[in-house]
Amino acid sequence: DAITLFGDKNTKNVVLEKSYAEYMEGFTDAATGEAKRGFIAVVSELEQRFPDPASIESEKEKKDFVKLFGEYLRAENILQNYDEFATLKALQQID
Repeated sequence: DAITLFGDKNTKNVVLEKSYAEYMEGFTDAATGEAKRGFIAVVSELEQRFPDPASIESEKEKKDFVKLFGEYLRAENILQNYDEFATLKALQQID
């Protein structure tokens, strides 16, 4: 309650971060009851729907890609706070 009282509207979300596994696999937000899908699901959908982003032609596909890519960037931004994610990125660069 003190966080909400003395912080701005986004402070509570910053202070009460979820676990690495929850961000990777998805979770249900306790405050809103909204299901948030995980980073793995977002990346999977990106790869499945837009294997070659340069070949996107229609305006609807472009909007869908931008929306999905924005979700990807938000998830990646949060995950960069976790050592596990930094290790995963480093291991991917070895290939």
